[in-house]
Amino acid sequence: MIFMVEGVAEPPYGEDFKAMLSAEKDMRERRSAVQACLGLDELPITIPMFPRLGAGNFTSTETMSSKKLYSHVMSEDLFSHFERSKVMSDNLRGRRGTIPGANIPIFRDVNTPWPWKDESVNWTHIKEETPLPFPTPAPNCVYVDHFSWSGGACGLQATFQAKNMEEAQSLHDQLCPLSALMLALTAGSPCYKGYLVDTDSRWHVTNALNDDRSMSEILSQNGLDENATASQMRWSFSPLYAGHGDCPIEEYQSYSSGNSDDQAILEKSGMDPDLARFFAHMLKFDHLIVDPKHLEPESASDTYHFRALIGSLWPDIRFKPPPDESDIGWRVEFRPMEVQMTDFENAAFVVFMALMRRAISYFDLNFYIPMSLVAENMRRAVMRDAVNQNKFWFREVVRPEEASTGSPSSGNDTDDSNPATGYREMSLKEIMCGSDPNAWGSSLEGGAPFPGLIYLVHSMLDAVNVDSETRTVLDGYLEFVAKKASGDLWTTAKWMRHFVQTHENYKADSVVSEDICYDLMCAIEDMTLGRAHGPTF
Repeated sequence: MIFMVEGVAEPPYGEDFKAMLSAEKDMRERRSAVQACLGLDELPITIPMFPRLGAGNFTSTETMSSKKLYSHVMSEDLFSHFERSKVMSDNLRGRRGTIPGANIPIFRDVNTPWPWKDESVNWTHIKEETPLPFPTPAPNCVYVDHFSWSGGACGLQATFQAKNMEEAQSLHDQLCPLSALMLALTAGSPCYKGYLVDTDSRWHVTNALNDDRSMSEILSQNGLDENATASQMRWSFSPLYAGHGDCPIEEYQSYSSGNSDDQAILEKSGMDPDLARFFAHMLKFDHLIVDPKHLEPESASDTYHFRALIGSLWPDIRFKPPPDESDIGWRVEFRPMEVQMTDFENAAFVVFMALMRRAISYFDLNFYIPMSLVAENMRRAVMRDAVNQNKFWFREVVRPEEASTGSPSSGNDTDDSNPATGYREMSLKEIMCGSDPNAWGSSLEGGAPFPGLIYLVHSMLDAVNVDSETRTVLDGYLEFVAKKASGDLWTTAKWMRHFVQTHENYKADSVVSEDICYDLMCAIEDMTLGRAHGPTF
């Protein structure tokens, strides 16, 4: 049996740096709590996607006994009994008018048949009983068509508290350009439905399987490029900056809200134009679920319908207004990362993002680049071995004092006020570790020297005088992230792909057989429990 379990820190971590040290311990305790509910031969393994989900004997016979109304292989019994999940998926399909599907390019190995066809796709047993049409499987692609491959994929999220709305707006915007970087660093989904695929992440698959656009809407967007199309979907990168204060961001807004009427109403009510455009984009979507008890608002200040709407939108960075009658305040969710195999890795990435959040505020960092390039970065981040093979657009000058004084790290010929010249393509190693020879862990790769995000975090920690015990642990996490970015340590996806390809029973045909998958799970168990380590992982 396969379950996907969500774990939440309770209570939230405190503000001081020492509180960050509790993240790893908390994750171990949550893992132990799940283990206590399982049998002796069961283990909570934290990976984004089970490699053979939807292939062969991946679950119990009882779970697959009902009719497969909305998938070529998945039974509706795979859903939990939590009504919200079932209703939301039904309504998404109903609005679309067809079954959402995703075609994932197969990884072509030396013995992979070519052209390749997904032989698991069999329509004969469901065509007569299926109320909605299915999409067409593409050649040389693994075909998936059920929410088990989207809602059943596991991510690693971090939610940050802001002191007010303006800080939440700023934090949302500065996290947007970091999203693709962290998605690439945490990539861990090289296998789907028992095959090696040519991508490393779940993001594009989940995007397609949560696409509720009707056929008329899809046809109306035919002239848009791939990234612009993604900006119109429920599961997507956050397509608009929220803006804050007097910071001019118009030149970085690559996409419109698509909802000028609501935008005008919000502006007329006193909302600033950037934030009005941001919320108007959300309001253009239909609700996927509404509680019958809340069909009519209880008062003019009742926010149930708004909260229900944003709860059915899944951007990589989620801007969260305070709940009704609560002292929780404004929050921002960082949602792109994929879950890692060990508690240390998960803690390292969460703590790194918490440190980046502090560095953004401490130095008043500016990461703005055109949103179209954020979208392009997200497209590149899911590619195979993106850490080593791809470059990503990033801002060259990120500290205000460098932009105003023309310091060496801003370069001699870069006009940072001009969005056409204030950024360039860099490797993940350069963005994270820096291209300035004087920066921590850096290596010059050409272009204007860039200090590196990890160097900025170290500079902040130096300035605030963190105690030595806390600093030692934080430095360990930062070193881990730096080695991931440099390629010295492999991503989960690269390690899993290598394990499959070097397994004695692998036939170099892209197939992840049951015995290979079993041995892979055993190897992950050994690393989870600290019984094994690898020089590249």
